[in-house]
Amino acid sequence: MTIVFAADVHVGNHRVFGGDVDAGVNQRACLAVRCLREAATRAWALRSPLVVLGDVFDDDRPNPQVIAAVQAAVTAAAHAPVARSGEVFLLAGNHDMTSAAPGHHALVPFALHATVVDVPRVISAGGVTLILLPYRPGPAGAYLRSALVPGALGDGHGKRVLGIHAGVRDAETAPWLRDAEDAIDVDELVDLAREHGISHVFAGNWHERRAWYRHGVRVTQVGSLCPTGFDDPSPEHGLSVLRDDGQVLFESVAGPRFVRVASQEELDDAVERAPPDCELYVTWVASGSDEALRAAQSAEALRERGVVAGWRLLRDGAAAAEQARDAARVVRRASTLDEALSAYVGGMGLPPDVPPGDVLAACRGYLS
Repeated sequence: MTIVFAADVHVGNHRVFGGDVDAGVNQRACLAVRCLREAATRAWALRSPLVVLGDVFDDDRPNPQVIAAVQAAVTAAAHAPVARSGEVFLLAGNHDMTSAAPGHHALVPFALHATVVDVPRVISAGGVTLILLPYRPGPAGAYLRSALVPGALGDGHGKRVLGIHAGVRDAETAPWLRDAEDAIDVDELVDLAREHGISHVFAGNWHERRAWYRHGVRVTQVGSLCPTGFDDPSPEHGLSVLRDDGQVLFESVAGPRFVRVASQEELDDAVERAPPDCELYVTWVASGSDEALRAAQSAEALRERGVVAGWRLLRDGAAAAEQARDAARVVRRASTLDEALSAYVGGMGLPPDVPPGDVLAACRGYLS
């Protein structure tokens, strides 16, 4: 059985380049909904279930019109000429939740449209046992160890696949993320998977797409289906598709992309690398009046030609303030003080000779 995985859609009326509002849903929210609709359509075309690994919404109180738009996206492909043979599974992520209590989240209205996973759940179909664990606050490793017990993992027949909402870290993870509670070391995750006969792990939560293959276990950090803004600059956004043969394929999904540039060369490069049919939003950081004028003329010419969807100009001082606002937005998504501190330090834009890990260690020392 083929399974399509997505994560971190973060549907909401984001303010930056929010655009026009139609019946309570702005342009940014419409773009995120479009990405989710595309994910559902591709899953149904493959006659496969779609599993969204948390953070369907950007917060736990979306307005009714935004909820209705997401419901329409989830069910739209049912009217396609391809017969529906799968389901949609929506894991509760930290952004969707008000608390970890069952039903205390923004996904409750989807009970008639999808399988909402707010408690650990095991689904067996098509020779696959799918183990889905929603987000829980606290150390991710301890939670996964407590949830993965032999009696709760199905009958053991066929391939076992685990879906979670937790970051996955390794030696290349940014220093300010390595101690985040909502993450687990990839080696620890692989050991847990091997212990319970799990061949594949798919994780939501962190927005950068990563993949590992260790000791016979494939671990995929799916990454965000739709970027949340200039604090989410990863170039790859889309779906992870688990095929019958065990291979995992990445499929890009067009949507908004956000880039910061400081020169015409950087803008040209961003335009060249942007996926087809995406909406490219640009922040150009200029250092002087003459450069600002040239930047505005160039960016507006690209907008008029439809190459970029929107642009804005920041002077160096404004760019520093914008970085602080980006860091604050990341902090608001944290569920613990340490997560918030790590996120803020990571978004500070420190000089190249100042290691973020040293700043983070010093801050923790002051708070201890």
